[in-house]
Formats: sequence, structure tokens, C-alpha cells
Amino acid sequence: MKIPFDRLGIPVEYRSKLSPEAPARGRLAIAKGMLPLPPDVQVSAIYVLMGHKERSIRSAAAQTLQELDSEVTLRAISPRTHPKVLEYLTEHRTEDQDFLERVYALPNANDRTACMIATAARGDLVNVICRNQSRLLMTPHVYLSLKENPQTTAAQLERVHSFLRMQNSLPDEPTPTPTPVSAPAARTPAAPKKVNKPVSAATAPKLKRVKVSELTEMSVEAEVMAALLDLPSPFSNPHIAKRLEILIAEKPEGSEGVEDPSFTFSFQDDAEQFSSSMVTDDDLAPEEKLGIAQQIATMTTGSKIKLAFLGNAEARKLLLRDKNKQVAVAVVKSGRLSESEAGAIAANKNLHGDVLREVAINKEFLRSYKVKIGLVNNPKCPVSVAVGLVPLLQRSDLAALARNKNVPSVVRRTAKRTVQQRLNKK
Repeated sequence: MKIPFDRLGIPVEYRSKLSPEAPARGRLAIAKGMLPLPPDVQVSAIYVLMGHKERSIRSAAAQTLQELDSEVTLRAISPRTHPKVLEYLTEHRTEDQDFLERVYALPNANDRTACMIATAARGDLVNVICRNQSRLLMTPHVYLSLKENPQTTAAQLERVHSFLRMQNSLPDEPTPTPTPVSAPAARTPAAPKKVNKPVSAATAPKLKRVKVSELTEMSVEAEVMAALLDLPSPFSNPHIAKRLEILIAEKPEGSEGVEDPSFTFSFQDDAEQFSSSMVTDDDLAPEEKLGIAQQIATMTTGSKIKLAFLGNAEARKLLLRDKNKQVAVAVVKSGRLSESEAGAIAANKNLHGDVLREVAINKEFLRSYKVKIGLVNNPKCPVSVAVGLVPLLQRSDLAALARNKNVPSVVRRTAKRTVQQRLNKK
């Protein structure tokens, strides 16, 4: 299984330590959390080792992630954390409401994680979940999880139900299993005889032949095979282990590593539901750009929001024009915008004011003078935002803003007053 180091946020200098060729002692030290690493790198590296072929390493990694200090875990997670890492951490921290709230606010949390949190939420967190409309659209099944949660009130459920119904995103209710009607005692039929159905080829477990010497953990099957052949234990006699072969069941694809029936270890994330032309940053041909537009046109609002957080520049450009402002706001919140994209959005007079407000509250974007000048000259920019940015402009731009009839009068007056104040200081 190929490890997506870039997606996991593991720097180049640490990758060799996680390879199968690396010294086992070093891998075990990372698995046990003994190597000093930045919290985000540590969590991702330990997750990688949960899929290691050696049981001692993957068991140590799983135990370390489960027992990791809450403060360290909170510092480790961010919108860049791999969705499967968030999923595993959430599964073993369902009692930590602060952690659950933090994860639920992350757009990179996958659907299973969101539903787990909705089921385990208590107190104020239930209300937070009910108010997060973007997540409800991305993962409508959160509604069904809230219904299973005894902490959810009828009023909260009704509010979520009404919102999803209005957005045509209400998930189908599971079909209840009908309760059989008991027949009169005198007419109770005899219990049917159990029939052992033959196992079909499709459902039969796949077996593979392996040498016992290749096994990395104690195997009951190997001990049984040796006993049947009247041979010594293969684990006390290397010669026997080398020549003894057994049949073992193959694990299904994606089930490597963690021996947890409720969690599937993998590196797959939600980006795989979209075509590569939507999520890769390669140069696109005109027909590919047209294909992206056609695919987006058929998507639900929730899928568009999900793509806003995962898509490439071409997908973001199309999603910004969506009639639903929540989709355009998600593009700004994605954390994937370049400085030039943010500047273009700030100056775009066709976008909703909420989109411009989201740009204005991002400190990274406001470091760009192009973003500041674009916002104050944009008539769609909320007045409170524009007025706050006026003092940050250069004198020539202030003079031009004071004459700009397209912006609200209060913005023009603030620009004039700022110019006058600067002149009086001289």
C-alpha cells in the first residue's frame, strides 16, 4: 500500500524512518511516541505504523494513539490532518467533548467521523452540530445519528429535519424490521430444521499458502499443523518453521494493520469520490475544464461543499459562482486558496458579502495589500469590514477611494477623514 506522505503532512526527513527497510528499533520508538516530533507529524507517523506488518509495532502504535495526551492531540489536528487519522482518534475519544467539537468543525473530517460525533455528543455540542449547516449538507446522515442520540431534543431534531428537507437533502430513514405476530399457543408450528447452506465461491474466504518462517507473530494454525504432523513446535525449532507451510485466510483489501472490526485502516479519503481532474493541480485541457463544469452542475449542494475543500483551482473558480452562498464560503474556508486567488475574490463584485467577509477575517489573506485594496473598493464588501481596512491603505489609494462613487458613502467619508488626519500630523 502506497503511503501518501504529502497528504499525511510527513516531511521528507522523517519518511525514511517509516519505511520497511528502516531499523526496527527506530520504528518501534516512533510507534511508542518516544521520538521527539512535532505533534502533527507524530500523530501521522504513528498512524502509518498502525499498518505495519509486525504486530509489535502496529500494536504499540495503536496503543500510543489511543493514550496520547489530550493537549498534544488537540495541537496535532488541523484542516490538514488526514481524514482517516481523525476518524481513528475520534473512535477512541468519544468521551472527550472538547476534542469532538474541534474535530466536527474541521472540514476534512469524513462522514463516518461526523456521524460518530453526532451519536456521542452531549450538552452544548449537540446544539453546535445542529447549527453547522455546511456539515449537515456535506453529511446529511448526521441527522440519523442525532436521532439515535438521547441527548438530542425534539426541537433540535425538527430544526435539522426542516433545514435538510428545504435543501432536498433529507436522508432516507432506515426501514424498520417488522415485528412478527405471535400465533396462538395451540397452533405454534414446529421449529424449522436448520439447513446448512453450502458456502458459495463468492462468500468463501480466500486462502493463501505461506511458510511459517514468514509469519511475524505466533500463529495457532502453525502450532496445530505441527501437532497434526507430529512435529515439534515451529516457534521453538527454526528448522521446522522453515519447511512447514500452512494455509491462512487472506485479509480483505484495506484491512491491514489495526485489528479493530469497527475501524478500517487505510489511506483513502473523501477526495477519491471526485475525478482526478477536479482534485489534481495539473494543467487541464479545455475539454477537461468543460467536463468539470458539467460534473459540478449535477452535484448536490453537500457534494459541492465537500469539493470546495478538496478541489483544485479550476473547481474552486467554478464553485465560487454557485448560487448557494454556502458553497462559495466553503471555497474561502478551504485553506487551499493562493494569494492571487484571494485577491481576485476580494475584487469580485459578483460575490455575496458573506464570501468577502470570510476573506476579510483571514489574517493570512489580509497580509496581501492586493486583498485589502480589493475589499475596500468592492461595493459588495460589508461596510463594517471596509471601514476597518481604510486606515491600512496608502495615501494615493485613500484619495482614490474618497472619490469612488461605487462604494458606500460612509467608506468614502472615512477615507477623506483618514487623509486629513495624516495631513494634520505633518
